[in-house]
Amino acid sequence: MASIPRRKQWCSICGMREATTRDHVPPKAIFHEPYPPNLITVPACDKCNNEGSKYDSEFRVVVSMNAGIDSPRTDYFWRCYALRTLARNNRLKTHVFDSGRRVNLTSPSGIILGEAFAVPYSVRKHSAVINRVGRGLYYPHFGQVLGRRASVQSKPFQSMPAEFAEMVKKWPWGRVGGEFFYRFCRAADSPFSS
Repeated sequence: MASIPRRKQWCSICGMREATTRDHVPPKAIFHEPYPPNLITVPACDKCNNEGSKYDSEFRVVVSMNAGIDSPRTDYFWRCYALRTLARNNRLKTHVFDSGRRVNLTSPSGIILGEAFAVPYSVRKHSAVINRVGRGLYYPHFGQVLGRRASVQSKPFQSMPAEFAEMVKKWPWGRVGGEFFYRFCRAADSPFSS
């Protein structure tokens, strides 16, 4: 009896190469053990999986620094994961401690609210992780690979514009573990321009 040939599966990140692995979106590195049971994996090629993963540890530290240590969970994540990453990654540790400085926290109207320790981070590396997550999450929600048909861009917001925030409230949301929440939507008439 002849076997049925396996259908090729394309990488959900680049859409150009055959998927030979599975990649976590969002990166598994931003969660702590025990890992949430609903981690999402998507088909990926070796190149996207390996190249994308090289920024995950730095992303973990940046996310932890932005989240702060104002709850038992965020304090635990900082001490047990982010600090451990810094202890093992001398380049990143040097960057954090040499480039970090004290800055004033101000309200939108310019009132000084206090001080904080600020560390500049690479927007390029941060965006690479966010874009990989965006491309990866498109696949399980819409059953398609974005590939080269769509450009993915990410921008950090200090605050979300009111009209955009109002629109986003209507979109369905997803969640991974207790830490990662996201909203998603695509325009029916232009799915690759959403």
